[in-house]
Amino acid sequence: MINFLYGVAFMYLFAMPFLYYLATPVDEEDTGAPTSFAILWPLAALEVYYRILIGDNDDDGTSSS
Repeated sequence: MINFLYGVAFMYLFAMPFLYYLATPVDEEDTGAPTSFAILWPLAALEVYYRILIGDNDDDGTSSS
């Protein structure tokens, strides 16, 4: 069990710089967005998994109406 937790911690810390490098802010004035995403990426991943399993793709934020 402890090896699993070490693996989780390692993957969390290992992915943070990678995701910080990948994320670019949409608004040039909001420079904290990549940092927030790099720290909170597990929550974003859980939301994606939830939407895949439940099938809640009606409001994905891409519609103009």
